[in-house]
Amino acid sequence: MGLKSSIRTGFGYVGVIVAGMVAFSYMGLNLQNIAIVAGALSVDVDFGLQSIVNNFISDLILLAERPIKVGDWIVVGEAQGYVRHINVRATEIETFDRQTVIVPNSDLISGVVKNWMHDDTSGCIILTVGVFYDSDPEQVRDIMMQIARDNSELLAYPAPVVYFMDFEASSLDFELRAYLAQSDYSLSVKSDLRFEIMRRFSEAGIEIPFPQRDLNPRDMDRLEDVIRGRGETSRNLQPTSSAAGETSGAPSSTPHKQIPSTHESPADADGDGDAV
Repeated sequence: MGLKSSIRTGFGYVGVIVAGMVAFSYMGLNLQNIAIVAGALSVDVDFGLQSIVNNFISDLILLAERPIKVGDWIVVGEAQGYVRHINVRATEIETFDRQTVIVPNSDLISGVVKNWMHDDTSGCIILTVGVFYDSDPEQVRDIMMQIARDNSELLAYPAPVVYFMDFEASSLDFELRAYLAQSDYSLSVKSDLRFEIMRRFSEAGIEIPFPQRDLNPRDMDRLEDVIRGRGETSRNLQPTSSAAGETSGAPSSTPHKQIPSTHESPADADGDGDAV
């Protein structure tokens, strides 16, 4: 598909050039005069059409060297997807979520491009798995190898391999490397392998760790003394408050002072103290 597209585009460019030359000759135009006019316009090309000419030359380089071709899975910066069209000025890339990314041809020549299908369609997948320290490393390796052998999308040669990568802070890390015939299926194959690893590990009692932290406070003796001191203080304050409550609720033993009446009785009205 990519070779056919390159040949078709190349013949199209050659046909346009030949047709232009024949048309100029038929019209009686001298090619030397055209060359003089083109030289006079070279200054404008350098300033105004430099990017267009650069992309056109880059398109010719892409057709000649074929570092990428239609149908390849490439990665350019943050965009990755399949090459759908290589045009005169830019190349169209269709991402996995069906978006079309337009990349200038000059960026494909001067920049860094990762092509998953440059020589062939085969690819390699790498899967990293961590297990608890109490797991048997040999059992983990055997289970992962058996899962890789049972997957029909993975190649028997080169054979899959499992590496014991490192001793991490809370896990033993293993890495599965396997090859598949069609790199297009790498995402789905990785997903199937992860599902199978979770199921087989669960059956074998092998746990996959999750991030966790242990807190080790310092000066525990001083902290216990502070807590104990606060507890004693609260116990000492509790009877005092209850006693105060009892005192406030009991009747007062202090005798009340009788206030003399300011009104004169009828017996004292005449001043002799006798009743009327």
